Amino acid sequence: TKRQLSIATVIPSVNYVENTLELIQSSKKLFDENMPKYAFEKFSQAIRYYYSNKLGINLDMTQSEMVHNLKKSNVENHSQIQKWLQLCGQVEFVKHQSTQKEFIGALETFKKLIS
Repeated sequence: TKRQLSIATVIPSVNYVENTLELIQSSKKLFDENMPKYAFEKFSQAIRYYYSNKLGINLDMTQSEMVHNLKKSNVENHSQIQKWLQLCGQVEFVKHQSTQKEFIGALETFKKLIS
């Protein structure tokens, strides 16, 4: 006799909060190593990664796509998040030179927001 085998589908679980916290740590390390452009790039990536997963979009989005989705989903702090993303973009494209206080303040506030 032939036995029927059942196939189990396992959906990988991703702890996006933990992964976001790791991105934040990586961002802080880059800033500490005097690489602010890359630190802000990593910070922007952390924000976009977190909200992409939180909103169930699971796609890498541009800053403007993310802001649009945050507003559409009525995310409570979407205006603050938009300011952080704009700050990241300005530093990345050398339109603004951030201070350590500004960077750490934004990073820590975001960290508290997701924890």
